[in-house]
Amino acid sequence: MTYRFKTVLIFASILSCFSTFGLSYLGVNGNLSKVSYEPMSQYNVEPIGLGVGYLFGMRSGFAGIEFSYSGLKAKGKIRHDSADNTIIHTQGTYAAMLNLYLNPRLYFKFGYALYKVDHTLENGVTSAKEASIKDIYGMMNSSKGGLAYGLSFDFFKVNRGFNLYTSIDRYSFDKLGTTTSIQVGAKFLFDFGFKSLFSR
Repeated sequence: MTYRFKTVLIFASILSCFSTFGLSYLGVNGNLSKVSYEPMSQYNVEPIGLGVGYLFGMRSGFAGIEFSYSGLKAKGKIRHDSADNTIIHTQGTYAAMLNLYLNPRLYFKFGYALYKVDHTLENGVTSAKEASIKDIYGMMNSSKGGLAYGLSFDFFKVNRGFNLYTSIDRYSFDKLGTTTSIQVGAKFLFDFGFKSLFSR
C-alpha cells in the first residue's frame, strides 16, 4: 500500500468523522513564497516568487478540515563558471489540513501534502555545465510527500458570505527543503455540509 493511498484513507476517515459539518467555504489566494533548500541555501540561493492557490474547507465549532492547492514559480540567481544564470523552482502543492480555531477568526492548521517540484535553468547551457549545476545545487524533478502547517486569520467575523483572509504556511517538500508562503485571499462561506447533502 503506497503512502499516497494511505494518506487518502486517513483523510477519508477524518472526513467521515466531520460529516455533520454545516459551514463550508471556497477560497482563492495569491501568495509570495520563499524557498529554503539546503543545497542551494549554502550558496546563498533562496528562490522567491509568486503563485496562486485555491481551497475548500469545512468547519464545525473549534475544528475544521481544509483541502488546498498552491502553485508557485520562484527564481534564484546563481553564478557558475563566471556566468550568471537563474534557477527556476516550480512547485505544485496539494494539501489536506486539520484546522484548530484559537478564536472565531484565528486558526492553526497542520496536515500532510503532496509536492511536485521541478528545477530548471532560465538560460540554456551545455549538457556538461547543466549536469554540474544540478549536482552542485541539488536540482530536482520529483514528487514527494511531507508535512505542512500554518496560521490563518479571517479579517471579518462572518458566518456566511464573503470574507478576506491571510495565512502564513510552511511546506516541507523535502527533508532538506521548505517553502514559506504568505497568502492573501478571499473566501465565500455557505451552508453545504455532507449531512445536508446526503439528506436531499
